[in-house]
Amino acid sequence: MAANKDYWAARALQREAEAYARGAELSAKLYDAYQTALRDLRQQINDFYLRYARENRLTYAEAVKALNRAEAREWRASLGEWVGRINAETDQEIKARLKAELDALDALLDSSVRLLGKGGRMAVITFHSLEDRRVKQFFDLRSRPEIDRPEWPAPRPNPDYCFRLLSRKPVTAGEEELSTNPRSRSAKLRGVEKII
Repeated sequence: MAANKDYWAARALQREAEAYARGAELSAKLYDAYQTALRDLRQQINDFYLRYARENRLTYAEAVKALNRAEAREWRASLGEWVGRINAETDQEIKARLKAELDALDALLDSSVRLLGKGGRMAVITFHSLEDRRVKQFFDLRSRPEIDRPEWPAPRPNPDYCFRLLSRKPVTAGEEELSTNPRSRSAKLRGVEKII
């Protein structure tokens, strides 16, 4: 029996590591795509101002100041079309990968109920709101002894109740951490202890 439990615990850790690796790979690709798009945008903005300056015999700084709202709106509209094209091409792939990452998170959370023994603790660090919402809802549902709905005459026992929240609010990075690691701004740590 213990060997079986060890197998499933190792398997859960392996799946978690695989999901993390897929998420890290997706994050790296998104960051590279963002940096490429940002470079392209900056280049297009520079080209636009330089072309305007050449056509009107102005310096670059004068061209930037001289552009009126109508021309800026026209440029923003063309930029919006370009961004729309990029989104249409990549949205489906990104959505599929994000869904796979969130499904892996759900599977990990579900397996934690089986894998944790009484008194066992689990902490989860999330880095974006989609992850955090899922973790928060999972922990919240399983840390309430009773469930109450408007259509019920009285609260009912929660069949999923098995955790105690370690803190009501998530732990976030402090000022010192933020000064040395700005990327920690979005990180949230939530934890529970199994009581049943």
